[in-house]
Amino acid sequence: MFDKVKLRPGSSPKDTPSASKPDDASTVPESSNASNPQDTDALPEGWERATDPQGRTYYLDHRRKVTSWERPTKASPLDESNDPLPSGWELRTDHKGRTYYIDHNTRTTTWIRPTEDDDKTPLPLGWEVRWSQATQCVYFVDHNTKTTSWVDPRKDKKYLDDPHAQFLRKIQYMHRMRRSEILPGNFEIRVRRGQVFEDSFAVIGKAIPDELKRHLLVIFEGVTLSKAVALRQWSELILQKVFDPEFGLFVEANGSLEISPTSSKLANHLEYLKFLGQIYVLAILHGFLIDSRMVPIFYPLVGPKSDISDVPQFISDAIADKIARRTLEGKGKHVLKTSTVLDRRSGKPFAVELKLEGNKYNFVRQEDQDEFLDAAMAHRASGGYGSQLRAFMDGVWGLLRRRDAFLAYSQAELEKFIGGVSEIDLDQCQKQSELDEPEGSRPDKHLEWFWKIVRSWPDEHRHALLVYVTGLKRVPATDQFKVLKASDRTFRRLTVLGNKERTVPDKDEDTPEHILFIPEFDTYEAMEENLRFIIYNSDWQDSTLISDFELLTVTKLPRYKPGAWKTKATTTAAE
Repeated sequence: MFDKVKLRPGSSPKDTPSASKPDDASTVPESSNASNPQDTDALPEGWERATDPQGRTYYLDHRRKVTSWERPTKASPLDESNDPLPSGWELRTDHKGRTYYIDHNTRTTTWIRPTEDDDKTPLPLGWEVRWSQATQCVYFVDHNTKTTSWVDPRKDKKYLDDPHAQFLRKIQYMHRMRRSEILPGNFEIRVRRGQVFEDSFAVIGKAIPDELKRHLLVIFEGVTLSKAVALRQWSELILQKVFDPEFGLFVEANGSLEISPTSSKLANHLEYLKFLGQIYVLAILHGFLIDSRMVPIFYPLVGPKSDISDVPQFISDAIADKIARRTLEGKGKHVLKTSTVLDRRSGKPFAVELKLEGNKYNFVRQEDQDEFLDAAMAHRASGGYGSQLRAFMDGVWGLLRRRDAFLAYSQAELEKFIGGVSEIDLDQCQKQSELDEPEGSRPDKHLEWFWKIVRSWPDEHRHALLVYVTGLKRVPATDQFKVLKASDRTFRRLTVLGNKERTVPDKDEDTPEHILFIPEFDTYEAMEENLRFIIYNSDWQDSTLISDFELLTVTKLPRYKPGAWKTKATTTAAE
């Protein structure tokens, strides 16, 4: 019998061949001998001609259990190798005559002929193969990064060995998920420039979650702006208001943002914080960058430590940290109590019953456990202002469907995901640049000078370089940078946008790419002096952009004054 498995080769969901006869929904007909002896004689050994109920001719290879619409010839065998396939594997061809292989053990398909070694290679630690009933294809789940992929990680080592590639995969996965939640239509937010916070708070406060999942359309009264520029200015003006210490919600301490000790004195402070949480989730859902200074405050509630697997240990820690205390009351009842941490169900401190399991304590009721865990974690993360932080998280969870969305992110990764990057990652930039160099080419001293110069610069001047190259204060962490050798003595920058929205792309080929061309100079010092001059004395408009120019906001930088700052190294590089 010829196996009936309705599969498509799984190397890529977009490169899936149509099924040959045994792969469609109908049954394989009983084979019939060809009535034309000459036709039968012309077939390779082991092949047979057959006809389905619709009268269509197809061919069976009894040796390999292969079926094909294409007539086989001795000059073009479907499989050039005579080596046996590993146990459970089968060779098939699609309607174009292309050979692919089915692994019935895992229900996977591949264009690459398997070997016996493939059968013995397990998936990497934390990976799992699953079957999608909707697409009739297998996919791979990476529990380490909470992502999925069509690509078998055993065949693509960057999934395992490159932390940067893993981070980009997490971002791309998250944006695919959020795109699936966007609903058709627009949600209009009309604001006056001097009253952006107040107008937005009123509009969003009346909206239901499904309305906020439609495409955001911010309209400034009396001003015409592109959709992307209006959205960016709108979010910046809201955060400028909220983070202003005089507003009363937050204060700056040691360069970080903290909830103000007097925030509870501000009227509607909990509603304002919930509104702020909604703004952050809108940025995630609709793919625009936003100030990442809130991340250190709420990260403990969304990161890996928010996934409490050992509740008795959490209770013990809360008691040790003096967040709660355990008391023994009448009839031997154990009660967990708090003084400053409030139970939102009653508006009073906690007094919930515990049960003894062995030598550990656990909650009697699930609803008590859920409420206490949320309240205690918020209290600990906010430095004692749990009610304020929980109000912010109410806005987050009201729109963000999955509470485990960021369990695989480090705090630094989440900051980059939400706020983008303000400096060029020099290691990744150099790596991407070297990939464009001809194979076997000799190292170029001018490019080596460039890397040495920029690595010696302080952060503020590396940021100025990013603004010079991109025209933006921050860009998505997925944007790619390259530095290449120029053909003349002119610095030149080129930005190729992979998509008009400038959001994180679905595919690598959609990734915005920023290229800086470096000319030759006689000395290291001359290159450094010219590079310092151009990043502070060039308007971004004179660079070349392949896309809609209006989507970018030009950032003005102070003019460079010779001798205003020194770099760490100014020695001439050796020839």
